[in-house]
Amino acid sequence: MARAMKKEKPQETEQEQVTRELEESMAQAIAFIKGDKTQGFSKTITIELTPAQAARRLSGLSQAEFSKKLGISPATLRNWEQGRREPTGPAKVLLNLLSRRPELLDFAEEQT
Repeated sequence: MARAMKKEKPQETEQEQVTRELEESMAQAIAFIKGDKTQGFSKTITIELTPAQAARRLSGLSQAEFSKKLGISPATLRNWEQGRREPTGPAKVLLNLLSRRPELLDFAEEQT
């Protein structure tokens, strides 16, 4: 009696495996974009802005321009924005005001 022989699937090469995984990932991403939230996953990250970042972004100025208007060095502003240092005293109050009312920056510049 002859037994039926099972055909073994050939071993997948590394390139074939990577290609298959990329195709699966793309299919999941497309399904997710189309509204199928069962495919893949997403992660939302919220980044808190420092008062210096918030004030400068609202002003629309570069770091060099913003620091000049405040009368501080660009390095000081960078340190505040990157969280290496924190503004204190009047600088902290001014940045909090500017993050709420960026138009005050023009007024501050007129007074110098």
